[in-house]
Formats: sequence, structure tokens, C-alpha cells
Amino acid sequence: MNKRKHLLSVSFLLIVFFSAKSDPAKIAKHFVLVHGSCHGGWSWYKLVPLLKSAGHAVTALDLAV
Repeated sequence: MNKRKHLLSVSFLLIVFFSAKSDPAKIAKHFVLVHGSCHGGWSWYKLVPLLKSAGHAVTALDLAV
């Protein structure tokens, strides 16, 4: 993965993480995480526990090639 795609992925993850923790009074959301090419559901291993600890439901899909 080139640097630009990596930076876009990291930026997206940070936006999702901080928007999820911005207001704890909000109703919990269900996040469905879809990986990019050459990855799998495992690629979200750092984000899933963070979202779950914030009280959200998380599904990390593992798409077949």
C-alpha cells in the first residue's frame, strides 16, 4: 500500500474514533468495518477494542478474494 492510501486510511480511522467518543450521552452505534484489498477482518484489530470500549457494537467483515 502506498503512503497516500495509508495516510487516508489512518485519517479515516482517527475521524471515526474521535467522532465515536465525542459525546458519551449519544446512543451507541453499530460500526461495520470493511477492509481494503489484500487485507482481512484482522486489519481492524486495534480499532475494534477501542470502539467496543466506547460502548459501540462492531462487526469487522472478512471478505473472500
